Amino acid sequence: KMFPKLYNMTGTITYPSSTETGYADKVIEWMKLKDKRRGYAKFMTQLFVRELVSEQTVGECMTHVSADLTSMAKQEKSEHTEENTTQYVDFLFETAKILPPTAKNLRVLMTDFIRSVLEIPKTELSSLNMRSRFKLEDAIKCVQ
Repeated sequence: KMFPKLYNMTGTITYPSSTETGYADKVIEWMKLKDKRRGYAKFMTQLFVRELVSEQTVGECMTHVSADLTSMAKQEKSEHTEENTTQYVDFLFETAKILPPTAKNLRVLMTDFIRSVLEIPKTELSSLNMRSRFKLEDAIKCVQ
């Protein structure tokens, strides 16, 4: 139930210009939001590892993120779409780092999804920057 609230991408904050008034405060807000979303991925996966949430729940979040990531990455590049794409990639990466070897279904789900994204030509994924692409490759290494 927390996922839609934390990953409401209309509220994503992008990195501010250094010339903006309140620059330092805006950077702090940007980092807080990124940390909350990254922390949610870690928290959800840790709950799964401790058998407090089901594999189905984690799988549903991963499926939701996967669909949104693909959709967002295909949108015309802007600061907003690139930031959202990066945060979806962070969710997958943080989850991949923690998934136990026994979570074979989730590992296969993640591997298949990431491979399908990486097979799409770069020209079609204008909002997926190279940093995020490399992070997706690293996520595959974590779950294999």
